[in-house]
Amino acid sequence: MTRWRRAGSARATPARVRFLPFDRVIEVPVGSYLTAAAARANVPIVHDCDGQGVCGTCRVRVESGAGRLSPIDPRERDQLGADVDRCWRLCCLVRVMGNATVRAPEGGFAYPPELQR
Repeated sequence: MTRWRRAGSARATPARVRFLPFDRVIEVPVGSYLTAAAARANVPIVHDCDGQGVCGTCRVRVESGAGRLSPIDPRERDQLGADVDRCWRLCCLVRVMGNATVRAPEGGFAYPPELQR
């Protein structure tokens, strides 16, 4: 059985995040923000509010592993409404606590990964 440890622990097991439709997989320390995982995986994610959770541009759909992500932040419910119940999350507010697969919207403008944080 795999045990997930807190970020910063010397023996923390990394979490694996898969980004669709790009089919990119990246390992990140548990507790990392999903935007940081996207940047490391070279997946372009729009986030106009610079990670404050107030614009809704960094929305992603959780395909699997919803229980291995941080709890829903009230700002996500404010921005996404009922879409939260359909597995949509704000990338900038989600911390990765275990393995998960998320789908980023295709097309449109996105910041290049080197400008993401």
